[in-house]
Amino acid sequence: MALKKAWISFERILHELIAIMLFVGLLIALLNPETISQLLGESSGIRGLMTASIVGSITLIPGFVAFPTAAILVENGAGITQIALFISTLMMVGVATFPVEKSISGAD
Repeated sequence: MALKKAWISFERILHELIAIMLFVGLLIALLNPETISQLLGESSGIRGLMTASIVGSITLIPGFVAFPTAAILVENGAGITQIALFISTLMMVGVATFPVEKSISGAD
């Protein structure tokens, strides 16, 4: 019974997960590590913090994708502080993404 429910949940999120993974993959392919470091690196200063804050505030991706995305960005030159701000603002938008997350988790 548990495997059946897990498979149904997996089928529900698969198309969203693939779309987000493709988006992140394209983003990493188009932006080389130097560009990511320039935009969100440790030396980007207030501009990098503001960029991370704005992008995190307008991006509507679920938490289970946000953390792997953050890890990829850090591996490609983004600063820890900028990514922490990105994740913080991203999770604050959870009120807007709650319906999506509710449908993914199957909570009715």
